Amino acid sequence: SLLTAMTLFDVFTAHGIRYVVDPNSPYSNLSETSVDYVQFSRETLKFKSGDCDDLSVLMSTALENLGVETAILDVPGHLLMMFNTNVPQAERHQISANDDLLAVRDGMVWIPVEATMIGTTFLEAWSEGARKYHEYAGKQQLKVIPMRSAWSEFAPVTLKPAGYTLVVPDKSQVAPIIAREKNLVLKKSLGNLVAPYIAMVKMDPSNTEARMQVAIIYARHGLYAEAEKEFDVILSVNPDNSAVYNNRGNIFFNKKNYERAIESYAYAEQLASSDPGIKMNLAMAHYKQGDSNMANSKYKEAYRIDSAVNTRYAGFIQLLKQ
Repeated sequence: SLLTAMTLFDVFTAHGIRYVVDPNSPYSNLSETSVDYVQFSRETLKFKSGDCDDLSVLMSTALENLGVETAILDVPGHLLMMFNTNVPQAERHQISANDDLLAVRDGMVWIPVEATMIGTTFLEAWSEGARKYHEYAGKQQLKVIPMRSAWSEFAPVTLKPAGYTLVVPDKSQVAPIIAREKNLVLKKSLGNLVAPYIAMVKMDPSNTEARMQVAIIYARHGLYAEAEKEFDVILSVNPDNSAVYNNRGNIFFNKKNYERAIESYAYAEQLASSDPGIKMNLAMAHYKQGDSNMANSKYKEAYRIDSAVNTRYAGFIQLLKQ
C-alpha cells in the first residue's frame, strides 16, 4: 500500500496537478450554513488543480479503486486524507522507526498524507500529514471519515461518460520521480535496521564490519548507490577487502550484468582464494553467462574446500547436473 500510494502521488505530480484555493468557497472560510463544491475526481484530473477537499478526494478515491482503504481527515478549516498500510501495529517499525509519522486505527498502521502538497515529494506530504494528524488528534479536533463508511451512507452518483480524454503522463516523466521517491522511502524505512551499525561506526570509524552490514542491508533492498558509497569508504581503509568485491559482484548479478559480476567475483577470489562462497558466486555467474564448463569448474573448486556447498547450493547444483 505504501509504494502504491507513493506511485499514485508521483503520477499526479507528473500529470501537473497543483493545489489551488477555491475562490468561491475556500474550505477554511466555510460555516455550518455554507455549502462547498467538491469536484469529481475526473474534473480534478481534467483541470489539473483543486483545493484541499478536491485533492484529498482524488487521492482517496484513486487508492480505493486500487483496493487500498482510505479515510478523509477533517480538521478545523482543512481536509486531508490517510490510507491503511495493512501493517499491524506490532510491526509498525517496518514502515518507520518514528511513531510520529504513523497513525494507528483498529490495530493497523495508517499513513496520513497532505494531499495539497501534490507537486512536492511524497515524503514531505507524508510528514506534513502526520504532523497535522497528531496535532489535531491531541487537541481532540480530528474527525476521521472512512471512505467506505461514507459510501454506505451516501451512495456514489453515476456519471455520464466524460466527453474528453485524459492524457496519461509519459513513463519517462514518471519513472525518475518514482525512483527518487522509492529510494527515499526505502532509506527511511531501513533506518531502524541500519541504526545500530551506524552507531557502531560513529563510535569507531575504522569498524569496517559494521559499515559492511550497512552496505549489505542497502544492497539487499535495492539501494545500490548507497551501498556503493559504503563500499568506497571501506576500500579507503582496507583496499584489499575481498567482501567488498564479492558484494559488488552480487549487485551486478542482481542487475543481471553477469560480465561485471564475474569481474568483481574474480578479483574477490584473488584476494580470498580459499573462500568457497566466492567460488560458488563465480559458478552461478558463469552459468548465467551460458558457460557451463567454467561453472562446473568453479563448483568443483568450492567443493574441494568445503563439501557443505552441496547442501547450501543444492538447487543450483541440480541445475549444473542437468
